[in-house]
Amino acid sequence: MIRKSRKEDLNRITELLHYVEDIHHKLRPDIFILGGIKYNKDELKEKLDKASSIFVKTIDNNVVAYIFLEIRFGISFNKEIKYLYIDDLCVDKKFQNKGIGQELVEFAKRFAEENNCHQILLNVWENNPAYEFYKKMGFREQRRILELKL
Repeated sequence: MIRKSRKEDLNRITELLHYVEDIHHKLRPDIFILGGIKYNKDELKEKLDKASSIFVKTIDNNVVAYIFLEIRFGISFNKEIKYLYIDDLCVDKKFQNKGIGQELVEFAKRFAEENNCHQILLNVWENNPAYEFYKKMGFREQRRILELKL
């Protein structure tokens, strides 16, 4: 079952956030701090109150995955667009390759359609294993950000 997150989910969501940050640290230790976290508990509590926010996948009443969604507005070639941004998605390692990530993306698609969004956007690091998952789900590169390390 996918449902809106609640306060009692915060500890589990925090555990999963640490898991994601550890993956990012291994990919880019020059950018991500070992043991770091994207959102602290106060920031997560604020997100709980938003309609487009944190949704969790539960199995036997246990949170096994989450997806952070934000409805955003932007300007593209002088045209305002409404889009859904996937801020974060995590499936507990023990539950990966069981269709849960796909289920969360399908949920995001329905959420975007119900909210009249033009598209769904997300960011993924080039060498992140999730990159191939997103391509399989139909995501394509919209643009590239290049870096020159100093």
